[in-house]
Amino acid sequence: MESLTPNSPAPGDAAILRLSNCQLCGSDDLLGLGDFNSSNETIEKSLGVTGKSHWCVCAKCNFTFQNPRLSRAYQERWYENSCYRTMSTTEVISQGHISFAPAQLARFYTWLHSAGFDLKQIQNACCLDYGCGIGGALNFLADWNNQIYGVELDRALAEYGNKHYRIQIVPRVADLPANKEFGLIFSHNAIEHIYDPNEFFDFAARRLHRAGIMILVIPAWRYANTSLALDAFNWSHNCIYDHVSLAGFLNKHGFFMASHLYQNPAPDGDWEICCLAYKSTRKNYYVSSVEEVFRELHVNIRHRAADRDANPIKAGDRLSVKA
Repeated sequence: MESLTPNSPAPGDAAILRLSNCQLCGSDDLLGLGDFNSSNETIEKSLGVTGKSHWCVCAKCNFTFQNPRLSRAYQERWYENSCYRTMSTTEVISQGHISFAPAQLARFYTWLHSAGFDLKQIQNACCLDYGCGIGGALNFLADWNNQIYGVELDRALAEYGNKHYRIQIVPRVADLPANKEFGLIFSHNAIEHIYDPNEFFDFAARRLHRAGIMILVIPAWRYANTSLALDAFNWSHNCIYDHVSLAGFLNKHGFFMASHLYQNPAPDGDWEICCLAYKSTRKNYYVSSVEEVFRELHVNIRHRAADRDANPIKAGDRLSVKA
């Protein structure tokens, strides 16, 4: 994963920041969703940052995001130093990464075909895997004379991918060839880490070919009915999406969500949403309510000990974000 705007923490930089406005609609009417997580030991050990992550929902558009959150500079340093992965050393790539990489897109073949899209249509093009990890998800596209690029800030993952797959992985979008347009932009479990989602969608609007396709897979708050799924939304996850908020960002930046799918790839894992989008002035008219967000996110955690013991931001509290 990467921060689209390069920035490194300087001595004295704030590690935790509170956002004053919703990044989707700009509203400052934000409601606290409560405390879902235990303290994040990985962040504490690597950056010296202590505390718990908290979530809020925009009362106007219902976008859910972490507030406060790690600052952009501290998040970037965390990813760059390979701290997101639970490994003994940064040189070791787990077998889980290796075996899972090709499956990231493969498990959606049937759905994509039913949505009217065949990946074999992508030939003699440039393709991008954003937040690509080791970069094996699009390796098969090289069989059809496509050039595969990846963006990955984790140095260990990028080094492994450049050695083992037919992909060129760079740390930032600024390092991609400036003259390339992409026929496919794919991202798996990466958009939720971006400090400001608008930066990614603006980049995609500029660099996706006018006839190109974008496929995004992101953990979702809808159907997040396991403790593991909720615990996973920690300091490293800036936003929690559903099809409504995802379509909101797509429409805002000139894309149309042609189709979407919710699924749970593992019984105790994150529910995720996959969407197929392309450039268009068409709009999606999905709607949801704040009540939906609170009901879905709290129905299965209301009896958890972590929420009974200490909850400095109670669900439904309006956040004081105006300094």
